[in-house]
Amino acid sequence: MDRGLGRSHLTIVPGLVALAAGLSCREVTKASNQTPTGTPYVSWTLDTLCPGCGVDVGNVWGGATVLLAADQSVHVLAVDPWAQRLRYHGCANVCDDPKHWVSGTADTAPGGSGFDAWSTAVLTRAGIAAVYTWCPSNTLACTGVRLAECPGACNFGSNWTAANLFVGVGTVADAGYWFSEGRSSPLAADSSGGLHLLLDGPSGALLYEYCAATCGSAASWQGVQLDSAAGQHPHSIAFDPASGVHVFYRTAGGLTHASCAGSCTSTGSWQSGVIESGATVHVSSVAFGSDGRLHLAYVDDLASATYATCAAPCAAPGSWSSRRLLYAVDGDIAVSARDVAIAAARGSLFLAINGSAVAVARCDSNCLAGTWRWSPVDSATSGGHVALAVDSAGRARIASTADFPNILQYTQLLQ
Repeated sequence: MDRGLGRSHLTIVPGLVALAAGLSCREVTKASNQTPTGTPYVSWTLDTLCPGCGVDVGNVWGGATVLLAADQSVHVLAVDPWAQRLRYHGCANVCDDPKHWVSGTADTAPGGSGFDAWSTAVLTRAGIAAVYTWCPSNTLACTGVRLAECPGACNFGSNWTAANLFVGVGTVADAGYWFSEGRSSPLAADSSGGLHLLLDGPSGALLYEYCAATCGSAASWQGVQLDSAAGQHPHSIAFDPASGVHVFYRTAGGLTHASCAGSCTSTGSWQSGVIESGATVHVSSVAFGSDGRLHLAYVDDLASATYATCAAPCAAPGSWSSRRLLYAVDGDIAVSARDVAIAAARGSLFLAINGSAVAVARCDSNCLAGTWRWSPVDSATSGGHVALAVDSAGRARIASTADFPNILQYTQLLQ
Protein backbone atom coordinates (compact mmCIF):
# COMPACT_ATOMS: atom_id res chain seq x y z
CA MET A 1 0.00 0.00 0.00
CA ASP A 2 1.18 3.50 -0.76
CA ARG A 3 0.59 5.77 2.13
CA GLY A 4 1.49 8.72 0.60
CA LEU A 5 0.53 23.12 7.68
CA GLY A 6 -2.32 27.77 8.54
CA ARG A 7 -1.23 30.37 10.96
CA SER A 8 -2.80 31.10 14.31
CA HIS A 9 -2.74 34.44 16.09
CA LEU A 10 -3.87 32.85 19.34
CA THR A 11 -2.60 32.48 22.87
CA ILE A 12 -2.53 28.83 23.78
CA VAL A 13 -3.85 27.58 27.09
CA PRO A 14 -1.00 26.68 29.46
CA GLY A 15 -0.06 23.14 30.37
CA LEU A 16 -0.28 21.43 26.99
CA VAL A 17 2.67 19.27 28.00
CA ALA A 18 2.63 17.26 31.22
CA LEU A 19 6.11 16.69 32.62
CA ALA A 20 5.29 14.99 35.88
CA ALA A 21 7.81 12.29 36.68
CA GLY A 22 6.99 8.72 37.62
CA LEU A 23 3.63 8.45 35.86
CA SER A 24 3.51 4.90 34.52
CA CYS A 25 0.64 5.63 32.12
CA ARG A 26 2.76 8.04 30.12
CA GLU A 27 3.96 6.67 26.79
CA VAL A 28 7.44 8.01 26.10
CA THR A 29 9.53 7.60 22.95
CA LYS A 30 13.22 7.65 23.74
CA ALA A 31 15.17 9.96 21.44
CA SER A 32 18.87 9.80 20.83
CA ASN A 33 20.87 12.86 19.82
CA GLN A 34 22.09 12.32 16.27
CA THR A 35 23.96 15.59 15.77
CA PRO A 36 27.67 16.10 16.51
CA THR A 37 28.55 18.79 19.03
CA GLY A 38 29.71 22.15 17.76
CA THR A 39 27.05 22.42 15.04
CA PRO A 40 24.58 25.36 14.90
CA TYR A 41 21.62 23.04 15.42
CA VAL A 42 20.50 19.93 17.27
CA SER A 43 18.53 17.15 15.64
CA TRP A 44 17.18 13.76 16.65
CA THR A 45 14.55 11.15 15.88
CA LEU A 46 11.27 11.67 17.71
CA ASP A 47 9.49 8.59 16.40
CA THR A 48 9.80 5.65 14.01
CA LEU A 49 7.02 4.56 11.70
CA CYS A 50 5.37 1.54 13.28
CA PRO A 51 8.48 0.13 15.04
CA GLY A 52 8.99 -3.51 14.19
CA CYS A 53 6.43 -3.63 11.41
CA GLY A 54 8.97 -4.10 8.64
CA VAL A 55 7.41 -1.40 6.47
CA ASP A 56 8.31 -1.13 2.81
CA VAL A 57 9.35 2.03 0.96
CA GLY A 58 5.76 2.81 -0.06
CA ASN A 59 4.64 3.66 3.45
CA VAL A 60 5.42 7.12 4.80
CA TRP A 61 4.49 9.34 7.71
CA GLY A 62 1.20 11.17 7.23
CA GLY A 63 2.30 14.77 7.37
CA ALA A 64 4.17 16.58 10.10
CA THR A 65 3.15 19.66 12.07
CA VAL A 66 5.25 21.66 14.54
CA LEU A 67 3.38 24.09 16.80
CA LEU A 68 4.98 26.71 19.03
CA ALA A 69 2.74 28.03 21.80
CA ALA A 70 2.93 31.46 23.41
CA ASP A 71 4.80 29.93 26.38
CA GLN A 72 7.36 28.59 23.84
CA SER A 73 6.38 24.96 24.42
CA VAL A 74 6.78 22.84 21.27
CA HIS A 75 4.28 20.31 19.91
CA VAL A 76 4.81 17.91 16.99
CA LEU A 77 2.09 15.73 15.44
CA ALA A 78 2.02 13.23 12.58
CA VAL A 79 -0.06 10.23 11.51
CA ASP A 80 1.44 6.75 11.44
CA PRO A 81 -0.82 5.19 8.76
CA TRP A 82 0.84 1.79 9.01
CA ALA A 83 -0.13 1.40 12.67
CA GLN A 84 -3.27 3.58 12.16
CA ARG A 85 -2.54 6.07 14.92
CA LEU A 86 -2.05 9.81 15.42
CA ARG A 87 1.21 10.44 17.26
CA TYR A 88 1.95 13.41 19.58
CA HIS A 89 5.30 14.69 20.91
CA GLY A 90 5.72 17.69 23.21
CA CYS A 91 8.29 19.65 25.16
CA ALA A 92 7.61 22.37 27.75
CA ASN A 93 11.10 23.88 27.89
CA VAL A 94 14.80 23.22 27.18
CA CYS A 95 13.65 21.58 23.96
CA ASP A 96 17.17 21.32 22.54
CA ASP A 97 17.65 18.30 24.82
CA PRO A 98 15.75 15.11 23.88
CA LYS A 99 15.26 14.05 27.48
CA HIS A 100 12.74 16.88 27.97
CA TRP A 101 10.35 15.48 25.34
CA VAL A 102 7.31 13.32 26.08
CA SER A 103 5.25 11.32 23.62
CA GLY A 104 1.94 9.56 23.27
CA THR A 105 -0.72 8.25 20.92
CA ALA A 106 -3.48 10.81 20.48
CA ASP A 107 -5.85 8.60 18.49
CA THR A 108 -6.11 5.16 16.94
CA ALA A 109 -8.41 4.24 14.06
CA PRO A 110 -11.80 2.85 15.13
CA GLY A 111 -12.37 -0.84 14.47
CA GLY A 112 -12.80 -1.70 10.82
CA SER A 113 -11.36 1.61 9.62
CA GLY A 114 -7.94 3.18 9.16
CA PHE A 115 -5.93 6.35 8.61
CA ASP A 116 -4.27 7.50 5.41
CA ALA A 117 -1.15 9.60 5.04
CA TRP A 118 -2.40 13.15 5.61
CA SER A 119 -2.63 15.21 8.78
CA THR A 120 -2.21 18.75 10.06
CA ALA A 121 -2.82 20.57 13.32
CA VAL A 122 -3.24 24.08 14.74
CA LEU A 123 -3.30 25.82 18.09
CA THR A 124 -6.66 27.19 19.21
CA ARG A 125 -7.90 28.97 22.31
CA ALA A 126 -8.86 25.59 23.71
CA GLY A 127 -5.62 23.71 22.96
CA ILE A 128 -4.65 21.65 19.91
CA ALA A 129 -6.91 20.63 17.03
CA ALA A 130 -5.72 18.07 14.46
CA VAL A 131 -7.42 16.83 11.30
CA TYR A 132 -6.39 13.77 9.31
CA THR A 133 -7.66 11.40 6.64
CA TRP A 134 -10.07 8.74 7.83
CA CYS A 135 -10.73 5.55 5.88
CA PRO A 136 -14.26 4.41 6.83
CA SER A 137 -14.06 0.82 5.58
CA ASN A 138 -10.40 0.02 4.92
CA THR A 139 -7.05 1.66 4.27
CA LEU A 140 -7.69 1.80 0.52
CA ALA A 141 -10.96 3.76 0.68
CA CYS A 142 -9.98 6.96 2.45
CA THR A 143 -12.91 9.28 1.85
CA GLY A 144 -13.39 10.96 5.18
CA VAL A 145 -11.87 13.40 7.65
CA ARG A 146 -11.43 12.92 11.39
CA LEU A 147 -10.84 15.62 14.04
CA ALA A 148 -8.96 15.20 17.34
CA GLU A 149 -8.74 17.87 20.06
CA CYS A 150 -6.72 18.19 23.26
CA PRO A 151 -6.97 20.95 25.90
CA GLY A 152 -3.69 20.14 27.68
CA ALA A 153 -1.25 17.46 28.88
CA CYS A 154 -1.51 16.07 25.35
CA ASN A 155 1.03 13.30 25.89
CA PHE A 156 -1.79 11.47 27.71
CA GLY A 157 -4.10 9.76 25.23
CA SER A 158 -7.01 10.13 27.64
CA ASN A 159 -6.91 13.92 27.18
CA TRP A 160 -7.71 13.65 23.47
CA THR A 161 -11.22 13.43 22.04
CA ALA A 162 -11.71 12.37 18.43
CA ALA A 163 -14.67 12.13 16.07
CA ASN A 164 -15.33 11.27 12.44
CA LEU A 165 -16.08 14.63 10.85
CA PHE A 166 -16.75 14.27 7.13
CA VAL A 167 -17.62 11.28 4.93
CA GLY A 168 -17.44 11.22 1.14
CA VAL A 169 -14.81 13.94 0.80
CA GLY A 170 -11.06 13.73 0.55
CA THR A 171 -8.22 15.81 1.85
CA VAL A 172 -5.11 16.66 -0.12
CA ALA A 173 -5.02 13.97 -2.80
CA ASP A 174 -1.93 14.43 -4.94
CA ALA A 175 -0.81 11.04 -6.21
CA GLY A 176 2.63 9.91 -7.29
CA TYR A 177 5.77 8.59 -5.65
CA TRP A 178 7.80 11.80 -5.59
CA PHE A 179 4.90 13.90 -4.33
CA SER A 180 3.01 11.57 -2.04
CA GLU A 181 -0.37 12.52 -0.66
CA GLY A 182 -0.99 15.19 1.90
CA ARG A 183 2.07 17.40 2.04
CA SER A 184 0.11 20.62 2.49
CA SER A 185 -1.72 22.01 5.51
CA PRO A 186 -5.07 23.50 4.55
CA LEU A 187 -6.22 24.13 8.12
CA ALA A 188 -6.14 27.36 10.12
CA ALA A 189 -7.56 28.73 13.38
CA ASP A 190 -8.80 32.32 13.59
CA SER A 191 -8.51 34.78 16.47
CA SER A 192 -11.96 33.79 17.77
CA GLY A 193 -11.08 30.11 17.95
CA GLY A 194 -12.90 29.08 14.78
CA LEU A 195 -11.46 26.50 12.39
CA HIS A 196 -11.13 26.89 8.61
CA LEU A 197 -10.49 23.86 6.39
CA LEU A 198 -10.03 23.13 2.68
CA LEU A 199 -11.13 19.78 1.25
CA ASP A 200 -11.24 17.84 -2.00
CA GLY A 201 -14.95 17.43 -2.63
CA PRO A 202 -16.80 15.03 -4.91
CA SER A 203 -15.36 14.93 -8.45
CA GLY A 204 -12.37 16.97 -7.33
CA ALA A 205 -14.23 20.17 -6.49
CA LEU A 206 -12.62 22.47 -3.93
CA LEU A 207 -14.57 22.93 -0.68
CA TYR A 208 -14.12 25.49 2.09
CA GLU A 209 -15.48 24.54 5.53
CA TYR A 210 -15.82 26.75 8.62
CA CYS A 211 -16.64 25.96 12.24
CA ALA A 212 -17.05 28.60 14.97
CA ALA A 213 -17.13 26.23 17.97
CA THR A 214 -17.83 22.63 19.05
CA CYS A 215 -16.03 21.48 15.93
CA GLY A 216 -16.12 17.79 16.78
CA SER A 217 -19.68 17.70 15.44
CA ALA A 218 -20.24 17.76 11.68
CA ALA A 219 -23.36 19.85 12.27
CA SER A 220 -21.15 22.70 13.54
CA TRP A 221 -19.50 23.13 10.13
CA GLN A 222 -20.73 25.28 7.24
CA GLY A 223 -19.20 25.05 3.79
CA VAL A 224 -19.13 26.44 0.31
CA GLN A 225 -17.75 25.18 -3.00
CA LEU A 226 -14.97 27.47 -4.15
CA ASP A 227 -14.21 25.79 -7.46
CA SER A 228 -16.21 23.17 -9.32
CA ALA A 229 -13.63 22.01 -11.87
CA ALA A 230 -12.26 18.53 -11.42
CA GLY A 231 -8.72 18.01 -10.25
CA GLN A 232 -8.44 20.79 -7.68
CA HIS A 233 -5.81 20.26 -5.01
CA PRO A 234 -5.96 22.51 -1.92
CA HIS A 235 -2.62 23.52 -0.54
CA SER A 236 -2.61 26.22 2.14
CA ILE A 237 -4.76 28.69 4.04
CA ALA A 238 -3.88 31.72 6.18
CA PHE A 239 -5.26 34.98 7.57
CA ASP A 240 -4.12 38.49 6.81
CA PRO A 241 -3.87 41.11 9.61
CA ALA A 242 -7.48 42.18 8.94
CA SER A 243 -8.64 38.53 9.38
CA GLY A 244 -9.28 38.03 5.68
CA VAL A 245 -8.94 34.43 4.50
CA HIS A 246 -6.44 33.49 1.77
CA VAL A 247 -6.20 30.06 0.15
CA PHE A 248 -3.94 28.60 -2.52
CA TYR A 249 -4.71 25.60 -4.66
CA ARG A 250 -3.86 23.96 -7.97
CA THR A 251 -6.15 23.92 -10.99
CA ALA A 252 -5.73 22.90 -14.60
CA GLY A 253 -4.89 26.55 -15.27
CA GLY A 254 -2.07 26.76 -12.73
CA LEU A 255 -1.48 27.95 -9.19
CA THR A 256 -4.59 29.80 -8.00
CA HIS A 257 -5.18 32.24 -5.15
CA ALA A 258 -8.58 32.97 -3.63
CA SER A 259 -9.45 35.41 -0.85
CA CYS A 260 -12.41 36.43 1.24
CA ALA A 261 -12.76 39.48 3.51
CA GLY A 262 -15.83 38.25 5.39
CA SER A 263 -18.96 36.04 5.20
CA CYS A 264 -16.76 33.35 3.72
CA THR A 265 -19.46 30.67 3.65
CA SER A 266 -21.07 32.65 0.82
CA THR A 267 -19.73 32.00 -2.68
CA GLY A 268 -20.10 35.68 -3.63
CA SER A 269 -17.63 36.74 -0.93
CA TRP A 270 -14.65 35.12 -2.70
CA GLN A 271 -12.32 36.52 -5.36
CA SER A 272 -9.87 34.31 -7.19
CA GLY A 273 -7.26 34.37 -9.91
CA VAL A 274 -4.51 32.23 -11.40
CA ILE A 275 -1.18 33.65 -10.25
CA GLU A 276 1.08 31.37 -12.30
CA SER A 277 -0.40 29.88 -15.46
CA GLY A 278 0.42 26.29 -16.24
CA ALA A 279 2.29 25.68 -12.99
CA THR A 280 1.90 22.15 -11.65
CA VAL A 281 2.28 22.99 -7.98
CA HIS A 282 2.21 20.12 -5.51
CA VAL A 283 2.59 21.92 -2.20
CA SER A 284 2.60 25.48 -0.93
CA SER A 285 3.05 27.39 2.32
CA VAL A 286 1.96 30.95 3.11
CA ALA A 287 2.80 33.52 5.79
CA PHE A 288 2.02 37.17 6.43
CA GLY A 289 4.73 39.56 7.57
CA SER A 290 4.27 42.15 10.31
CA ASP A 291 3.65 44.73 7.56
CA GLY A 292 0.73 42.67 6.22
CA ARG A 293 2.57 41.58 3.10
CA LEU A 294 1.82 38.07 1.87
CA HIS A 295 4.72 35.65 1.35
CA LEU A 296 4.36 32.36 -0.51
CA ALA A 297 6.65 29.38 -1.11
CA TYR A 298 5.74 26.47 -3.35
CA VAL A 299 7.15 23.35 -5.01
CA ASP A 300 6.48 22.27 -8.61
CA ASP A 301 6.81 18.98 -10.45
CA LEU A 302 10.45 19.73 -11.26
CA ALA A 303 11.25 19.63 -7.52
CA SER A 304 11.98 23.36 -7.60
CA ALA A 305 11.09 25.64 -4.70
CA THR A 306 9.91 29.15 -5.56
CA TYR A 307 9.38 32.22 -3.40
CA ALA A 308 6.79 34.84 -4.36
CA THR A 309 5.32 37.86 -2.60
CA CYS A 310 2.37 40.12 -3.12
CA ALA A 311 1.06 43.42 -1.85
CA ALA A 312 -2.73 43.80 -2.02
CA PRO A 313 -4.80 43.21 -4.06
CA CYS A 314 -3.36 39.72 -4.34
CA ALA A 315 -6.32 38.34 -6.31
CA ALA A 316 -5.02 40.18 -9.39
CA PRO A 317 -2.55 37.97 -11.34
CA GLY A 318 -0.36 40.99 -12.10
CA SER A 319 0.33 41.41 -8.39
CA TRP A 320 2.51 38.29 -8.54
CA SER A 321 4.81 39.34 -11.36
CA SER A 322 8.02 38.80 -9.38
CA ARG A 323 9.23 35.40 -8.17
CA ARG A 324 12.51 33.87 -7.11
CA LEU A 325 13.68 30.30 -7.59
CA LEU A 326 15.30 29.05 -4.41
CA TYR A 327 18.12 26.57 -3.99
CA ALA A 328 19.54 25.32 -0.72
CA VAL A 329 23.23 24.80 -1.35
CA ASP A 330 25.61 22.69 0.70
CA GLY A 331 28.98 23.13 -0.97
CA ASP A 332 28.28 22.42 -4.63
CA ILE A 333 25.19 20.27 -3.99
CA ALA A 334 21.82 21.87 -4.71
CA VAL A 335 18.94 20.55 -2.59
CA SER A 336 15.88 19.58 -4.61
CA ALA A 337 12.54 20.24 -2.91
CA ARG A 338 9.73 17.87 -2.08
CA ASP A 339 8.04 19.89 0.64
CA VAL A 340 8.40 23.49 1.81
CA ALA A 341 7.33 25.62 4.78
CA ILE A 342 7.58 29.38 5.28
CA ALA A 343 7.21 31.55 8.40
CA ALA A 344 7.53 35.25 9.19
CA ALA A 345 8.91 36.41 12.55
CA ARG A 346 10.85 39.33 14.02
CA GLY A 347 10.88 41.13 10.66
CA SER A 348 12.52 38.21 8.84
CA LEU A 349 11.40 35.33 6.66
CA PHE A 350 12.30 31.72 7.41
CA LEU A 351 11.98 28.89 4.94
CA ALA A 352 12.50 25.15 5.32
CA ILE A 353 12.85 22.57 2.54
CA ASN A 354 12.76 18.78 2.60
CA GLY A 355 13.85 16.90 -0.50
CA SER A 356 17.27 15.50 -1.19
CA ALA A 357 18.14 17.05 2.20
CA VAL A 358 16.53 19.10 4.95
CA ALA A 359 17.61 22.74 4.95
CA VAL A 360 16.49 26.03 6.48
CA ALA A 361 17.08 29.59 5.29
CA ARG A 362 16.59 33.11 6.62
CA CYS A 363 16.10 36.36 4.72
CA ASP A 364 16.03 39.74 6.47
CA SER A 365 15.12 42.11 3.61
CA ASN A 366 14.36 42.31 -0.12
CA CYS A 367 13.85 38.57 -0.35
CA LEU A 368 13.13 38.61 -4.10
CA ALA A 369 16.65 39.81 -4.80
CA GLY A 370 18.44 39.77 -1.45
CA THR A 371 20.40 37.10 0.34
CA TRP A 372 18.88 33.93 1.74
CA ARG A 373 21.28 32.46 4.30
CA TRP A 374 21.02 28.67 4.04
CA SER A 375 21.83 26.13 6.72
CA PRO A 376 21.63 22.53 5.47
CA VAL A 377 20.75 20.57 8.59
CA ASP A 378 20.36 16.97 7.46
CA SER A 379 21.08 14.78 4.48
CA ALA A 380 20.40 11.38 6.06
CA THR A 381 16.68 11.85 6.76
CA SER A 382 15.33 13.44 3.61
CA GLY A 383 12.49 12.93 1.20
CA GLY A 384 9.40 13.67 3.27
CA HIS A 385 7.40 16.40 4.93
CA VAL A 386 8.67 19.53 6.65
CA ALA A 387 7.04 21.98 9.08
CA LEU A 388 8.46 25.17 10.55
CA ALA A 389 7.91 27.48 13.52
CA VAL A 390 10.06 30.35 14.84
CA ASP A 391 10.50 31.04 18.55
CA SER A 392 10.57 34.40 20.33
CA ALA A 393 14.37 34.53 19.99
CA GLY A 394 14.21 34.11 16.21
CA ARG A 395 15.36 30.48 16.14
CA ALA A 396 13.78 27.99 13.76
CA ARG A 397 12.10 24.83 15.06
CA ILE A 398 11.58 22.15 12.40
CA ALA A 399 9.66 18.90 12.22
CA SER A 400 10.50 16.67 9.25
CA THR A 401 9.87 13.14 8.08
CA ALA A 402 11.93 10.80 5.98
CA ASP A 403 11.03 7.93 3.69
CA PHE A 404 14.40 6.20 4.03
CA PRO A 405 14.30 5.39 6.91
CA ASN A 406 10.69 6.11 7.95
CA ILE A 407 11.29 8.46 10.87
CA LEU A 408 9.85 11.66 12.35
CA GLN A 409 12.58 14.12 13.30
CA TYR A 410 12.90 17.35 15.29
CA THR A 411 15.56 19.99 14.53
CA GLN A 412 16.25 23.20 16.45
CA LEU A 413 18.59 25.95 15.36
CA LEU A 414 20.69 27.20 18.24
CA GLN A 415 21.41 30.66 16.84
